[in-house]
Amino acid sequence: MKLEIPINYSKIILFAIFTILIIPLSVSATTIKLQTADTENLADASVKSGSPNLNYGTDDSLEVKLASPAINSYIMFNLSSIPVNQQIDSAYVCMFLWNDQTTPNITAHHVFDHTWDGQNETTITWNNQVCGDDFDNSTNCNLTAEDIITTSNDDDNTWQCWSVVNMVANEYANNDDDVSIVFHTEEGGTIDKFYSKEYTNASLRPYLNITYSTTNNVPVATTPTITPATVYTTDTLNCSFTVTDADVNDSLSVNYTWYNGSTAFSSGTINVTNGTSNSITLDSSNTIKGETWNCSVIPYDGTSYGTEKSAAKTIQNSLPTAPVIDVLPNSPDDDDDLAANIVNVSTDADNDSITYSYQWYKNNVLQAGQTASTLSNLLTSGGETWKCVVTPNDGTGNGATGEDSVNISGAAPFCGDGSCNGAETCSSCSADCGSCGGGGGGGTPTTTTCEANWTCTDWTACTNNYQIRTCVDSNNCETTVGKPIEKKYCGLRGQCVVEWECTDWGECLNNIQTRTCTDKNSCGITATKPVESQDCISLSGEPVTGSAISVPPYKAPNPYYVVPTLLLLVTLIAIASFSRAKVSKKTKNIIMGLHISLIVAIILLLLLTFVKSPITGHIIDVPDESSPITGILILVTIIGLIGLGSAIANIKKAKRPLWVKLKVGKK
Repeated sequence: MKLEIPINYSKIILFAIFTILIIPLSVSATTIKLQTADTENLADASVKSGSPNLNYGTDDSLEVKLASPAINSYIMFNLSSIPVNQQIDSAYVCMFLWNDQTTPNITAHHVFDHTWDGQNETTITWNNQVCGDDFDNSTNCNLTAEDIITTSNDDDNTWQCWSVVNMVANEYANNDDDVSIVFHTEEGGTIDKFYSKEYTNASLRPYLNITYSTTNNVPVATTPTITPATVYTTDTLNCSFTVTDADVNDSLSVNYTWYNGSTAFSSGTINVTNGTSNSITLDSSNTIKGETWNCSVIPYDGTSYGTEKSAAKTIQNSLPTAPVIDVLPNSPDDDDDLAANIVNVSTDADNDSITYSYQWYKNNVLQAGQTASTLSNLLTSGGETWKCVVTPNDGTGNGATGEDSVNISGAAPFCGDGSCNGAETCSSCSADCGSCGGGGGGGTPTTTTCEANWTCTDWTACTNNYQIRTCVDSNNCETTVGKPIEKKYCGLRGQCVVEWECTDWGECLNNIQTRTCTDKNSCGITATKPVESQDCISLSGEPVTGSAISVPPYKAPNPYYVVPTLLLLVTLIAIASFSRAKVSKKTKNIIMGLHISLIVAIILLLLLTFVKSPITGHIIDVPDESSPITGILILVTIIGLIGLGSAIANIKKAKRPLWVKLKVGKK
């Protein structure tokens, strides 16, 4: 029989496209043909439903048929001859069709299981085939065809090829040495027959044609690291990174760019060594506090660019440097004021404005409230060490502190210096403060040379009828003797009376004299406050001095005498009401005497009301029983009550009191 090999024009077109377009793009394309039986073409066999338990692995043909019987054919190739790091550009499996009996569509499917579900060329049958006897095992086989051909009943003695580039590329990428394919049809009722690897003419056996090329490995850059970790405007930024490339012979470079925010500032290209750390820098003169700088690098191997990598840093606030401090005088006495002098001011790299705060320490103990640059000598004593700590601030944060210390000359207070002061008490220093009381431990000093020095706060506002204040002994004599009262009544029984006390008028300056007036009773009323400035004229050219005209305070009537006075007035009226009644002469004489006595008592009480010193806001103390004024008040009150009682009694006895007679007279 004459062997004819018809031309399959569709395959020629595909190969032409591959040759023209694909191969020129490859760096180094290679094509191999895997056909050698048992080493490259490892196994092939048909399985037939008509003989489900028979194996056809030694037959010299591979058949495909839809039914009666249904026939599938399996084939396996070895891929180990493909070098590593290659790119699969194309792959075609081809079989020689020597008997074309119909026009079915024949599909090629990827068999995932290279063991053929535990079978091989000599054991596989219809019943144990890897894709299932109903061609439905999607675990072992890709039920979706990768490629399909159509025969036309006159394709005898032609090569038929299926593109299997995807399954070959997948197996190669997974480092699998084998690729398995199954041929299947869903159309036609007759059979197509191909030569197997057992066919005597080796050139007509099935083969796998693969074209691959050496791939270019894209260079990879690590994410840059910008140092130092915290960046100030005085720091040079260093951007470090490493570039690696699997193609060890490639020449590598990096395109870099520095961005200030999103704006490109500078860029360039540097050559780098594969696997070696590299860096680019940005000088500190280009940066300002608050800016965010980004370092971007893109690796290049002469063929391909790698992925861009970047990192960013924000320029932080630079804190002020420490000032140099000198506390003056350098050798102070206890009567010298101290002053913290800044010899060298702080500097700020960001050119921020700097302010300073001060803290004073006595013997390394912080003194609350001492925050000025100076310290009064009233706070210092001989033997003490005073330190001033100065802290600079640039509006964002505190910088390093500066400090200086001085020792106060003079002897420090001590027990035995004859003065009970500081923390000394009768318990800790009896030599200065006297001995504490004994004989039962009352704790009250029996003898002491300590003299209490009471200092009181101002009276508070009147709350719940009381005012309070706090009094302390600055000499710590541990006694309450002579302690001023700390609570006083300010309610309805009393009225705060303003009592102004003014200093002398000052010198006449610019024709004005001034003075200061304060209310001794702290009533909080300013309506009656004397003037504190006045016009003046200096005729001789010398300052005018002297006392201003004293304005006496207003003295309100003393309410302490109001009640007895009112009581006597009522009694007087009652007695007068029956003075003309028909009573005995003796009774009239008594009434007359009472009348005169009451008038005298009323006058006396009215005088006392205005003569008695006014209440000045202090607690009203009830006069004790020994006071003469108290005796007079009690006596007058008793007389008033007796007189009132007598008047009432006589009125009842009188037949025609005064008011009755008045009524009769009107008639």
